[in-house]
Amino acid sequence: MSPEFREAEDKYSAQLDDLVRGDSSVFGRLVAICSLRNLNSPGRPGPVAAPWVEQAVRRLHQRFFALWLCLTLEEQKADLATYLWRIGAGPDTVAELVAGSMALAPEGSMDAERGLFAQTLAVLYTLFFREADPGNANPAAPALT
Repeated sequence: MSPEFREAEDKYSAQLDDLVRGDSSVFGRLVAICSLRNLNSPGRPGPVAAPWVEQAVRRLHQRFFALWLCLTLEEQKADLATYLWRIGAGPDTVAELVAGSMALAPEGSMDAERGLFAQTLAVLYTLFFREADPGNANPAAPALT
C-alpha cells in the first residue's frame, strides 16, 4: 500500500473513530460500526467505498468487538444499559440482540469469540429480566443464532 493510501486510510479511520465515539457505550459503537460494514455490497445505495474505507471500517469493527469482550460482566451490563437507555429501549430489547448477536460479530472473528459474545448477551438478558421480574428465578433465555 502506498504511503498516500496509508495516510488517507489513517485519516478516515480517525474520522470514523470520532464518529462512533459519539456514542457513550462500547456496545453502541459496535452497533454503529456494524451499520457501516459492507459499504460496497450489491444493492446498497450510495457511492462505492474505496478499499481503504472498507479496511478502516473492518479494523474499527474488530476493535470495538474485542473491547466489548474484554469488559467484565458488570461493565458489559452497565454498558448495555447505557446503550438501551440511549436508544429508548427496555431490557426486553436484549432478547432481540441475543437473537441477532452473530450479525454483530466481525468477519473473521473466531467461533469462540462469537460464542462468548452471544452467551454473554444471553446472561445479560437473564440478569435484566430478573431485575424486571424478581419473582421469576428462571427466565427463558432467547435462542442463540
